[in-house]
Amino acid sequence: MYQVTIPESKNIILESVFELNATVESKLRKDFGTSEGMIESFKNKKNRVAISQPYLENLISSMQDKGEEISHGMRRLIDKYDFHFVALNCVFQPEIDCKFEWARVGLDLSAVNSKTRKPVSVSSPPITYSLFPENVLSEIKVKRGFGVTPELKFKILEEPLSLEAGMSGHVDKSEEYILYEPEITSYGLNTSKVAWDFKSTKERSVLGDRKLHLVIQTPKDTKVKGKFLLGAEVSSSVSKWLPIPVSKRKHNAVEAHYDLSE
Repeated sequence: MYQVTIPESKNIILESVFELNATVESKLRKDFGTSEGMIESFKNKKNRVAISQPYLENLISSMQDKGEEISHGMRRLIDKYDFHFVALNCVFQPEIDCKFEWARVGLDLSAVNSKTRKPVSVSSPPITYSLFPENVLSEIKVKRGFGVTPELKFKILEEPLSLEAGMSGHVDKSEEYILYEPEITSYGLNTSKVAWDFKSTKERSVLGDRKLHLVIQTPKDTKVKGKFLLGAEVSSSVSKWLPIPVSKRKHNAVEAHYDLSE
């Protein structure tokens, strides 16, 4: 099994800020009777969703260079297709007294010819061949190092959380592990549009770094491009018991294409 090593990326390539908009501002006045002073304080709250520089790797080239096993079924495909590993780090940074109730990170995949840089026919777009995480409904702690099978599927080495850790809310912060918390739902396997939804629960909020991985299948001699989609619903609490929605924005595409292959 091919072992993937992912260096940490600190460079932010894009970010989106979610703040009070005119529609929600009107709703706060009408439905909640919110004072002008409180509305002004909401306007100053900037909730950030950011994407770090992706880690990119041509899986087939790397596996062949290291003499790793590739399944018979995959060997039939690699004459026509390339397979690229992409690791994303998403950063969710709410303001004080704010909370991401829901957030979405998506990718709209496309490809260009490696030599001419012209778009590839829409009849043969790049697709998401495999991804991780898929659906997370309970806490899982996985080892930071993981592998790719001969079928180019993710092999995640899971480390179950102890009962004590799960109840106390304290987990091992070692760099050896990554904690995935509910709820996470993925969409778009085997399509050119992939997305992850993150939803806060009573115990856990959408906060901090989130690691996302995918393998992209694309026609031979092409370069993969991706247009990011960022969305979020944010609430702010005027007290511990009164959360108020201050921002709701979905399917907000970032109008720029980023390289997702070497």
